[in-house]
Amino acid sequence: MNLGIYAKFSDYFISESSFVITMLIAAFDLFFVYGLTGYFTSYVIGKRDKSSRIAAFVIMSYINNTHL
Repeated sequence: MNLGIYAKFSDYFISESSFVITMLIAAFDLFFVYGLTGYFTSYVIGKRDKSSRIAAFVIMSYINNTHL
């Protein structure tokens, strides 16, 4: 990514650093929640092979990226 995009927001990132860190932690938490939901849902519906469960993890984790 081009860091020049964020230059105009640099003051905000510094002044509201606790909020920015909280949002980053929330994004990572949601990544794992959505991913594990896909992983275990794939297991429950009968896709017992590991490759299908990992694929479901990746697919569900994209939901987190589209909501940010």
